[in-house]
Amino acid sequence: MTAVVTTPKSPKLASESKGGKMLLLRPAKILLVAILVLSAVAQIQHTLTRATNPTTNNEHRRRTLAVENEQSELQQNNQATTLTKDSQQQHHQQELQRPHSTTMRRRGLSQTAMNSWCPNAQCHVTDLCHPCRRRYLIILATGRSGSTTLQEMLHSLPGVRMSGENNGMLAQFQFAIDETRKKDEWQRARANKPGAWRHNPVPKQSFACVIQQMIETINPPKFNSEGHVVETTSDNPNNVEEEDETIIGFKSIRFPPQFNATVMNDETLKRRLLREAAAFLNENLPCAKFVISIRDAESHAQSIRKAFKDHDSQSEWESARHNQELLDFSKLLGGPSRVHVMDSSQWTQNLTLVNDMVSTFLGFETACHFDRLFELNTQLYRPGDVTSRDKVPQGCRKMPF
Repeated sequence: MTAVVTTPKSPKLASESKGGKMLLLRPAKILLVAILVLSAVAQIQHTLTRATNPTTNNEHRRRTLAVENEQSELQQNNQATTLTKDSQQQHHQQELQRPHSTTMRRRGLSQTAMNSWCPNAQCHVTDLCHPCRRRYLIILATGRSGSTTLQEMLHSLPGVRMSGENNGMLAQFQFAIDETRKKDEWQRARANKPGAWRHNPVPKQSFACVIQQMIETINPPKFNSEGHVVETTSDNPNNVEEEDETIIGFKSIRFPPQFNATVMNDETLKRRLLREAAAFLNENLPCAKFVISIRDAESHAQSIRKAFKDHDSQSEWESARHNQELLDFSKLLGGPSRVHVMDSSQWTQNLTLVNDMVSTFLGFETACHFDRLFELNTQLYRPGDVTSRDKVPQGCRKMPF
């Protein structure tokens, strides 16, 4: 009998159903399901632990509050930045609507003020410059003639702001303007002709505002932290119009420049230079008054030799020459309504001469008369130089505008 070898049939898997076989579950799917289950269990455990642990819960709340505060602060900063930018833009637009030069922003003198301060002023007004919108007061002096005392006494008057020396600023401006005007190429240049010196015609007296702006810059009013004028004597400290009314000026012992021996020996040249210097002031400071301060030659020479080592050989002739130069110059500036000469050898001995200058020449009321002299620069800038700094009487009022 032949043996028959047969292969037994495989038994059915438990996963087979009566209607057919189900697909086997893949190992990757089984792993994914396990991970999801474990992750869910861990999250539940973390939540339960945080809820039952006060320390962990408070830390979470602290961090959440810190994030919320940071977001709120950032939002507030963004709003503040927006407001600041809006304010800056608004201020910029306001400034664009105003002329840039302070000489153009000022209201201008009333006819009454012009008639009392500068009745003979010649004012050529253009959109570029209005040369007669402010009153100026200039002291031109020889050294050691009491000019600092006069400066401070005038500065004490209400509505007057005087500054000191400026190292010959007027002479420097005169030189700069003359050099520009006298240049042949500059004078021949025309706007409608191409060239290296091309420019539009410059209106008459336009340089006046440049010079007046410089005077106001080196003798400014007080400013607040925002850069606006503060007039401390006013009921309204932000009243810019009161600053417009202020008479400002300075003193100078360097204009006109003292001439050397060559110029002094050439009478024609000396007269021409004095005329040019006077024309410069009359054109660019048409609404200014000038106080000329001199001193007798003998005491002046002695004071110069004592005060300045490099002038230890100052002679009475040199002092007399400088006095005469200033007197000749004063005649070219105008009449008694524009120029007043003060001799310190006289007014230091007679206070009435100072008070006459204050009321008759400047136009202040007699209530502004001084009851004593100030004493300044008596020891040439040494400690204790100011031995008296009295004020004008309380009833003194500023000049009408």
